Amino acid sequence: MTMAYVLEYAQEYFRAKYSWKSNQCGVQFDALPPAEAGPFFVAIDDGGVEAGDDRTASLKEIINITIGIWRKPEHLAQKDRKGNLALPLDKYLIGAYTLHDLERLVIAYNTNEKSFGLHDNWVFMNELNTRYNLPGINGGQFATPLRYRGRGRMEFIGIESSTVGQDAQPYFGFRLRFRGLLREQVTNNSSYSLG
Repeated sequence: MTMAYVLEYAQEYFRAKYSWKSNQCGVQFDALPPAEAGPFFVAIDDGGVEAGDDRTASLKEIINITIGIWRKPEHLAQKDRKGNLALPLDKYLIGAYTLHDLERLVIAYNTNEKSFGLHDNWVFMNELNTRYNLPGINGGQFATPLRYRGRGRMEFIGIESSTVGQDAQPYFGFRLRFRGLLREQVTNNSSYSLG
């Protein structure tokens, strides 16, 4: 249940802070873009849960999440039907997010730069606790924020199109890793619940 809180709230948070729509940001299996994704997609997924120190009787959880940031290669040169290079003339590409832009928006937290990323973002953690009334019947509150833990190498993928007969949509990007949101509950010797 704890992971569901984090994934659901991260999706709401990014959509609210950056005005991203459902085809631009969402919870997605394996942090991959869905078939209906737009020119970019920020995919949020479960990265696993770690337990705390075994030397204490309290129950601890440490959350790991993975965030995939993906772009369609629309800005790259394409070949026309005759095989000649055809550069895209889309005037909207000039203002499009680059992978670097998306990476900074997801990682860095700096309200002066209008960047509301997750690294060491105590506001995100406090809002998450408030959103789910933690601590409470659903368990202890989150006591530490998420911290950026690195990323994998650049990946190139094809996502099956939602339109029948259309080719797979190409994307390139990488997956960012975050760890934190420690929760601890003091337990008695007989029973406990994380909710």
